Amino acid sequence: MPRVREFLRGVDHGLPERVRNSPSLLVTEVASNAQRHGDPPVVLEVTWLAGTARAAVRSGGPNFGWQGRGPSPGQNGGWGLVFVEDMADRWGIRRLADGNEVWMELDH
Repeated sequence: MPRVREFLRGVDHGLPERVRNSPSLLVTEVASNAQRHGDPPVVLEVTWLAGTARAAVRSGGPNFGWQGRGPSPGQNGGWGLVFVEDMADRWGIRRLADGNEVWMELDH
């Protein structure tokens, strides 16, 4: 996911540190999950609105649900949406006709 981090570094000029660092971590986590578990293409959309940084990651594949739990004991991964829930001001999962979108907003 170096390309995701590089892209985000190019569009975050003048934002507070919390808003610069959090999207990088969260979007990298969600994009990695989309690449690992979803179907191509994986699409990243980042928008800086007045007072809010918004990111959305879309991928193809079957719909999935999340019940607000972390990984099973002994599992190395599975923290991506836990991080999103803890760090984003607002977030959600949107079902698409051909996949899913995970979106998040961070106020600044």
